[in-house]
Amino acid sequence: MVLQPQSKPQAEQEFNILDLFGTADKSLDQVKKYLEASKEELKKLKESGNLEDLAANIYRIAENGLREDLKENGVTDETKQAPYVAEFKKLWEEMDMDSKAEAIINSSEFAAMDQFVSRAENLPKLKELIDSAEPQAKWQTMIAGILASFPQLEQYLGSDITSFLAGLGVLPDKEKEKETGKIAEGEEEKKGEEETGETATETAEAVPESFKPGRTLILGDSNFNVFSDAAQKELRGKMNVTDMIAKGGQQSGWLLTPGGEGNLESRPDEFFGGFENVVIGFGSNDLGTKDTAGEIWGRLRRVIGILRKKNPKIKIIMATVPPGKGNNSGEWATDFEGVEKRREELNLFIKEAHTRNIIQGVIDLAAKKSQGGLADDADPSAMAQEYRRFADDPVHAKADVLVETIRKGQYQAYNVEITPETNA
Repeated sequence: MVLQPQSKPQAEQEFNILDLFGTADKSLDQVKKYLEASKEELKKLKESGNLEDLAANIYRIAENGLREDLKENGVTDETKQAPYVAEFKKLWEEMDMDSKAEAIINSSEFAAMDQFVSRAENLPKLKELIDSAEPQAKWQTMIAGILASFPQLEQYLGSDITSFLAGLGVLPDKEKEKETGKIAEGEEEKKGEEETGETATETAEAVPESFKPGRTLILGDSNFNVFSDAAQKELRGKMNVTDMIAKGGQQSGWLLTPGGEGNLESRPDEFFGGFENVVIGFGSNDLGTKDTAGEIWGRLRRVIGILRKKNPKIKIIMATVPPGKGNNSGEWATDFEGVEKRREELNLFIKEAHTRNIIQGVIDLAAKKSQGGLADDADPSAMAQEYRRFADDPVHAKADVLVETIRKGQYQAYNVEITPETNA
């Protein structure tokens, strides 16, 4: 049965369907909710004794919660969120919250965050936003998010759905915008192509064809082991990959196993001295176990530490874990929802390491296709069909697609300076 709206909303009608919903939450409730959801991972970091990582990740998670609060209050654009985030971060530094990391984790309900959050809610910009938020902003954001996740919704709800939602204030009325000149003729079609990802390579940062990466070592699992084939010589040349330590089915611990063929410690410093870059691509097989994101990240940090010790000037470029919906191995098959949560957390650790210059580049395989990654735009938990190495292979990407993403990471890291302060 296809549901159709009974009639189009009329401008003169006083009733608005959004009046049936609640109002935006007048507090920074998502900050502590985000921390609560990541508590087990944060505890693992605390137990490892890495308090600097713990503090940095508590802040990053709190900031992500703040951004969600901003969305609920109608500020969805990252550029427009910037002044609120800056105000939030300044207070974090003034209250020396990094030094309170242990206290935050030790509190059963994050009570150590209460004073900070209450003060944050009264910061000038945030207080003004919270006090003046549109009553239905939270629900408008929710509905817009549903539409973004289900782009085919229109065909099920009927052709009137776009104007219907525009009448509710959830989506812009494109016909009116055309009349006022806000959308030029032809721009609508162009925007549609970008949203579907058909022009993904154009929207991502362009890497000059003439760019020549420095000598590169690849460490990885089966996704990256594809380059070991003799037939891939040309692709290896594009990345200037001169050696590889990669094998299908391996987890990150393979690089740390004493006496094993992948062990990094057993290799002489001279082996690493000739490389400018190292690309690390592990995680998919790690997530097939019950290991937490914190445990997996702990192993990757050890790998980073070994590389930094072997060659202090090497630039470390790390791939986020790509989507794997349809993977029939281990926890991917038996607890996909749990794997997705851990994948998101692990990728957050990787991106935070890049922010802090622990690693010098990120190959964001987890990003949507339209954002330069491998994920399907309509379902980011799955790899885009056209990027799959084989039609029925949900986890391995085509070699030429991987090359382009790796080159972006190499280009990103090219001018990054490795200083004595770089944290290993």
